[in-house]
Amino acid sequence: MAVTHKTKASTTATEDTQTARRIKYGLNVVVAIVASLAIVVVFNLITVKYLKRIRLDVTESRRYSLSEQTHKLLRGLEHDYSIVSLMSTGIAEYDNARDLIDEYGHYSGSVTVEHLNPASEQTDRFFKTIAERYDSHLEPIRTAIERAHRVLVEIEPTVSQQVNNVRDLSKTAGTSNPRLSELIAGVDQFFQQWLFDCSPLIEKIPAQLQDPIADLRRISAALAKAMTELDGGLSQMTVRYRPFVDADDISSAVKDKLLSLTTMCKQLRSSIAATIDALNNLPDAADYEKLRNQLDQQDSVAIMGEDEVQVIAVSDMFPQPNASELRRAREEGRTLNPTFLGEEKITGALISMELDQKPMIVFVSDDPRRPALGPRGTYRHVVQRLENMNFEVRPWLPTASRGPDGRMAPPQPPPQPADGQRVVWVVTPLSGSSAMSGGPASGDASQKVADVVREQLGKGQAALISFAPDRSAGFGGANPMVELVGQWDITPQVDRLLLREIMFRGRSLGINEFKVVDWPNHLSVTEALGRMPGVFAFASPLVLGATEGKSLEHWVLAQIRGDRIWAETDYGPDPYENLFDETKAATTFTLAVAAQRDAARLIVVTDAVWASDDVTAAGSLQMQGGRVVIGTRYPANAELFVNSVCWLAGLEQIIARTPRSQDIRRLDDISATSLTVIRWWLPTAMVLTTFFAGMTVWLVRRSS
Repeated sequence: MAVTHKTKASTTATEDTQTARRIKYGLNVVVAIVASLAIVVVFNLITVKYLKRIRLDVTESRRYSLSEQTHKLLRGLEHDYSIVSLMSTGIAEYDNARDLIDEYGHYSGSVTVEHLNPASEQTDRFFKTIAERYDSHLEPIRTAIERAHRVLVEIEPTVSQQVNNVRDLSKTAGTSNPRLSELIAGVDQFFQQWLFDCSPLIEKIPAQLQDPIADLRRISAALAKAMTELDGGLSQMTVRYRPFVDADDISSAVKDKLLSLTTMCKQLRSSIAATIDALNNLPDAADYEKLRNQLDQQDSVAIMGEDEVQVIAVSDMFPQPNASELRRAREEGRTLNPTFLGEEKITGALISMELDQKPMIVFVSDDPRRPALGPRGTYRHVVQRLENMNFEVRPWLPTASRGPDGRMAPPQPPPQPADGQRVVWVVTPLSGSSAMSGGPASGDASQKVADVVREQLGKGQAALISFAPDRSAGFGGANPMVELVGQWDITPQVDRLLLREIMFRGRSLGINEFKVVDWPNHLSVTEALGRMPGVFAFASPLVLGATEGKSLEHWVLAQIRGDRIWAETDYGPDPYENLFDETKAATTFTLAVAAQRDAARLIVVTDAVWASDDVTAAGSLQMQGGRVVIGTRYPANAELFVNSVCWLAGLEQIIARTPRSQDIRRLDDISATSLTVIRWWLPTAMVLTTFFAGMTVWLVRRSS
């Protein structure tokens, strides 16, 4: 019995132990599942809240990377914006445009993104939302159109009755008077043609008004045209009926009908006079019309702010290269990949919407043969950059010029800014002080420009003045522009040309082209350039005066450094023929400087072509990974110009590497610090890592 009892107890204990184990293992599994789920949930919450905007672009062309300027802008947005794409999926740039727009939404919580198919009902609702923004401006126009439509509906039966009356008159008059018969036939034809044209108009207008973004200007113009034509026809009839009413050879019955027709014509004219006047004096809705025309394009992108909407055509975001570029690419079996302009357009729209008032940029030139702006303009590249930021860009030609008709046009007055508007005067090298332009003498123009710019600087405005080397500077009179910047303790030595010596086939040559990659970082204008390459190709040195104790501050923007560089005063047309002169040499020459005195700002650059298309658009086709991309050989020149204008306009907050600087990806030169790290710290780190790994393995083996 004792043995049996012991066996039962042992069995029970074993069963209890197995049950406990099952419970324990089950609890472990449950805990593990719960813990795993908790980890997944927590990780997803963290991802959604903190990591959803972190994106890594590993594409070779940085297709998904926004520029530093865009990042800087998006971080500082003061208002909320919505970017809505209206693109059909079949267009070639659909994916590129959609990816680019999505980046704005991913990076900033102040920007929402929506993609709509132009044929969808959602697009109609979006258009209604757009139109609602202009309700206060459009309501009088809609009211005038609806009233005019009602008048047309009301007078159409009367006009039809006129047709019948004219035909009765024709029967009564017979053919006794050929001139009257001809008049009656003409009147009948006019009324019938008017009714034929007017009936479809009456039917279509209600449907056209239901369009979410109705073309109110076109509808009102059609109504005004119909009523004006009717009024003109009725007026002529009244005048042409009169002689027959007074004629002795016309029967009384015909005269009575003519008088009846005349009365009806006067009544009709009276009933439509007020409507015609209202249609011809509609309030201005230019902003709505411009927006409607832009949205009417097949594929576009709308950027919506609180008070403004801007629309960009996809074709403008991804422009196609010209025929010669395409032909060259096809011959070489390459494809073109212009991608930067889309971001530039969208970012520019956001910049302009953030501004309370857009600055005015005035380009000043004095040679009509070399205008700064327009189809023949020499600064089209940088002007496009400014226009893409929606700055107000204006030209000023202070000299007389010959117009298309061959007549001489008088000098233009300087553009006048609006109250409180910031103005930047961009003075290009004036021909009176340029050895390159070959333009007419313009001493009077230079003095006029200097007087205007001096006055504007005195009002706290800003100027960007470029100088060109002038071989005659040491022989002629004073240069008004040099005197102007001299008042800011800046002396452009325009009588000199900067050259550097090179040896070619054992011969010493002087060349005037200087590549710059080391930009000072004292001011945001050049700090944003990093080591981006730029070039100065026809430059003079600048000498800066002392600013201690003055309400004036200087910042150097560009310098050239090196051996065998000199400033030649006696140079010929061919720089290669000039020999190195030790007495005129230096290791550093300054080419550009920024200055500020109270609220006024000034930038001076002593190079003739640094911002012109000859430099900023040079090398438009570049190779990148087997593709051809649109870009420039020296992107820093255009970047320096745009940054300078932004600084002068008081817009430091948007100065950064712009979208255009990303058109060609470049590997910057290795800095001295990075080279030191590679040479010393990297080998040291490799040795230490190997040592500690070996010690760890040795300790593990020894302990085992």
